[in-house]
Amino acid sequence: MATEFLGTLERAQSKYFSKNGQNTSISPLEIQVIDTGDSLPKWWSVLRDRKLYELVLGSNHLSGLAYTALTKLANIPLNFIARDQTITSHVDRADIWSRMVSGVSEGGEGFRQAYKRFILDYLVTDNGGFLEIMGDGPVDGPILGAPWGVKHLDSLRCRRTGDLEYPIAYLDGGNKGKRYKLYSSRIIYISQMSMGLTRKKGVGFSSASRSHMLGEVLNGQIVYKLEKMGRRPSSKMFIGDGIAAEKMLAAFMAANSIQDNLGLEYFGMNVYIGGNGVSVSAQDLNNFDPFDEETGTLMAMYASAFAWGLKIQDIWPVAGGKANDQISNMQSRGRLPIDFVNDLKEQLESKFCPQYIEAEFLDQDDEQEMMQANIADIRSRSVSRTAEHNILDNAGHRRMMFENGEISRAEFVRQQLADSMLEDGSPIASLFYSDDSIIRPLLKLDGADNPLAFEENDPVALIASIHINMGMCYEIMAEKSISRRRRAMEAFAALDWLRGQYQHMIMVEQEPDEEIVDEQDEQEEIPIT
Repeated sequence: MATEFLGTLERAQSKYFSKNGQNTSISPLEIQVIDTGDSLPKWWSVLRDRKLYELVLGSNHLSGLAYTALTKLANIPLNFIARDQTITSHVDRADIWSRMVSGVSEGGEGFRQAYKRFILDYLVTDNGGFLEIMGDGPVDGPILGAPWGVKHLDSLRCRRTGDLEYPIAYLDGGNKGKRYKLYSSRIIYISQMSMGLTRKKGVGFSSASRSHMLGEVLNGQIVYKLEKMGRRPSSKMFIGDGIAAEKMLAAFMAANSIQDNLGLEYFGMNVYIGGNGVSVSAQDLNNFDPFDEETGTLMAMYASAFAWGLKIQDIWPVAGGKANDQISNMQSRGRLPIDFVNDLKEQLESKFCPQYIEAEFLDQDDEQEMMQANIADIRSRSVSRTAEHNILDNAGHRRMMFENGEISRAEFVRQQLADSMLEDGSPIASLFYSDDSIIRPLLKLDGADNPLAFEENDPVALIASIHINMGMCYEIMAEKSISRRRRAMEAFAALDWLRGQYQHMIMVEQEPDEEIVDEQDEQEEIPIT
């Protein structure tokens, strides 16, 4: 019987998950039954992810955690900006492209709506979040041109295939259950704690998975209270002596009817029973003495914050003295936003953003910004001390600031070229010996086989030739290619340095004549005695 069942299951899965004649389904042996003592199917199955959603939506605490984490991640500002802010055309095109993506994504609902649904899947399901990148061309091939939007894909309908070219197969519920294979550059997908197990194909272990039993504990506390303190609860159990149970029950039912007529919902009236030789004793039912709700809830929230990668202050008010507030905050700082941003940024820039655009995340955590400001102040004072004692020159300070993230790469390169140095610190004059196909023609000057042979070349003629080549640099710097523009900027800086050298030579040649004239004037002014 079991063999027949597995055979039927294999045939159904083969039909359901097939792609290019290959079975990409999860093995039937991996479909697990519910563990004893656990309310969820074992990791991993689609059924488990569906149950996780049901659990989160049915739990006040877990749904609150999910909402807090969702709003925290979704409200980290995400901007698409030009990689090189000095190129005006790239800045303008990045602004136009980001506006288009924001308006067209998710069928016109906007990028933010798709983004929030993607984040919720990422937080709740082990399979993770999925975004389809919209662009021209067939979905089973690469995008033709620049992408123009994204679309959220239901995590419960996405299957990981393990195939590098077509990593995801999507079940379209609105098209007779047809399954589509998605090309690798058309899909963004991330999961928490992504597993390297071959059969799991990158399925992870979500925040909801890590905390579902904590949610059930907190939910159980609420249910316990409701059972104890629900609508007109039975607060006492009465034991009668000398009276039949049926008569006591009839008295309570009559009292309930009277309370219904009076509109009492939460408070029950006393019930009176009279008779000769009747004694009644009462046993309290609503006894909360063994139940410490405050401690249980607080410990569960601490554990939940740990499981979700959030700060405890994000999900629960925590009191503390001023002396240990900063230390406590540093120790409890959540890692979820950092992990999420790093994973998503990598996929956005490799699959979604055009070559000249990058994804920029700005975390507006006031406490973190204050800490970064303090660190920047300490670094600034350190730089001042090294400058004061001549430990580092300007180039060394500039490189230190670049490595610490205080200045951008574009600004670092600009300042290096202004100081007649390349990005790696090499002297700008070394470019005159470069064999680069772009730089070499720009630095080849008419009338000089070797521009650095200062004693052999005519300064005036060479300066005129330098001006002509500078014009050639301007033409290339107006092109779209980033690499050609950067080489032209380097060549321009080398020409500017060389022009300064020859201008200095001309000034030096003129200075002796001026000094002789001055001496003659002084001699003429000496009076004869």
